Amino acid sequence: MAAQQDMQAGFADSEMPDAGMTPDNNPQGSVELCIQIAPDGGMTVYKEMPGQDGAQQESERQQVADIGQALAAVLKLYKAMDQGANDARQQFQAGFGDEPKPQRMIG
Repeated sequence: MAAQQDMQAGFADSEMPDAGMTPDNNPQGSVELCIQIAPDGGMTVYKEMPGQDGAQQESERQQVADIGQALAAVLKLYKAMDQGANDARQQFQAGFGDEPKPQRMIG
């Protein structure tokens, strides 16, 4: 019953302070992919990430009809994060391919 009361209060489990009344201690630069379930059963999916000033920022919340759509939306957010990292890595590595190689002078 306590878990139901926590959800009805509008807090996700990760947002609730623990018994020591301290907030979550997430590693710096971490991202949270969230499924929020309202008391009426409605669901939204969003991403929380650190902003420039260190405060948490949320992406736009996406309404979903059921848990299947919620999980699919979270997977899409996750894949977009990985794709962004791959794009940056590829751009970085591609930058080295365009430079002429140093040549040795003989003699």
